[in-house]
Amino acid sequence: MATVQVDIKITEMNPAPPPPLAVDASGVPATATAGAAFSGVIKASGGTPPYTFAAASGSLPKGLTLDSVAGTITGTPDGSDVPAGTSVVFDEVINVSDSGK
Repeated sequence: MATVQVDIKITEMNPAPPPPLAVDASGVPATATAGAAFSGVIKASGGTPPYTFAAASGSLPKGLTLDSVAGTITGTPDGSDVPAGTSVVFDEVINVSDSGK
């Protein structure tokens, strides 16, 4: 009977941590026009995907919605309190979080 020696080397794997979460809201205009289609996107990078987008304070104009997965703000502001074609300024704080794994 032959004997075979097998060498096993165990190495602990410590992957580098992901880069910090970064948010880019440059794709979201600061104003929307009442009665006109609106589209903007908040981009996230770094951290640990998937990302979650959630309203923290303030409010979007009526008719606009935030997609909590994609980070898009879309819709047509109804401008019920201003004439059509008027710029609607909004001040919404949106929290972006990663899965933190």
